[in-house]
Amino acid sequence: MVSLDGYIARSDGSVDWLFDVEGDGGDNGYEKFYDNIGALIMGRLTYDEVFKQTDDFSYKGKPC
Repeated sequence: MVSLDGYIARSDGSVDWLFDVEGDGGDNGYEKFYDNIGALIMGRLTYDEVFKQTDDFSYKGKPC
């Protein structure tokens, strides 16, 4: 998922917009969607940001 300008972060580096979602508090179908993905492609800065958010790699079990 990227923004219209081709970047995942705001110009200040913030990714706060990723957490602004509507729904019932569940995953809104994300798990079902993710189960159908075979691999992920991301830039190095995004990869590093994933580890800033959590100690547990969010995309384990998928080639990245």
